[in-house]
This record gives sequence, structure tokens and C-alpha cells, in this order.
Amino acid sequence: GQITPDSLPRLVAYLRFPQSLGFIGGRPRHSYYFVGVRGYRCYYLDPHTTQAYRPLDRQGDCATFHCARPEAMSLAQIDPSLALGFYCDDKSDFDDLCRRVAQVAKGDPSPILSVADQAPDYMMQDVLDVEQDASDDGVVLA
Repeated sequence: GQITPDSLPRLVAYLRFPQSLGFIGGRPRHSYYFVGVRGYRCYYLDPHTTQAYRPLDRQGDCATFHCARPEAMSLAQIDPSLALGFYCDDKSDFDDLCRRVAQVAKGDPSPILSVADQAPDYMMQDVLDVEQDASDDGVVLA
């Protein structure tokens, strides 16, 4: 599968958040770490590219740690099975992320990402079922 065309602008918006660390994904049997976006082209690192260990020193050549040419892929080619990454410095930063996510998801019946104040009702039912199963076995959950 591929990401639906109407989801592309929202994915780009998430990648432009200041809290964004990029995302992992790619194509079937090809996983990459996407670190930047320009238009609908995503730039990525291939985590499967390995190098021999070299101790770091001030005299060392750092050129081996950088790509000669960044790899890029159209967002339209990316498989929809992906994981977005975010980092928040503190609660204020997390609140800002939640506000941004809500703004992007506003009016979307099936948002890529959403944040809720509480667990969905179906999850609450699962907790109640587990508690009931445990009490049937004579186990008391504290």
C-alpha cells in the first residue's frame, strides 16, 4: 500500500513540528529513518549501512560520518506503516505538541495522529474485563 494522497499534507505538517524527530518507515523490506522533508520529498538515512568502529579524536577525519549525497524518496512512495517520532523537553513543549496535533487533525474524520484526554471507551472495557477475569480466579487487583 501507499499513503493516501489526502494524508500527505498532514504528514508533512507533523514533520515540520519543532518536536519532530522524523519517522521510521519506507517500503516493504526496506526500512529507513526519515529526517527531513522538502515539499513532498523526504530525506532519509539507511540504518542498515554500517561502518567499522573508529575511536573519536580531535585529529580524526569526520567525513566518514556524513553522506556524500542525501538519499530522498517521494512521500507518495512510502508505505503507510510508519512510526512518527517526537521529543518534548517539558510539559509546556508537550502541551504545544498536543495543540499542534489537534490543529492538524481538526475536521479530519480519520486523522493520522490524534491525542485524547482519556483512553477510548473500548480500552476501558478491556480493563474491566481483565479485572473481572482476575476476580473470577480469586485474584484481587489493587
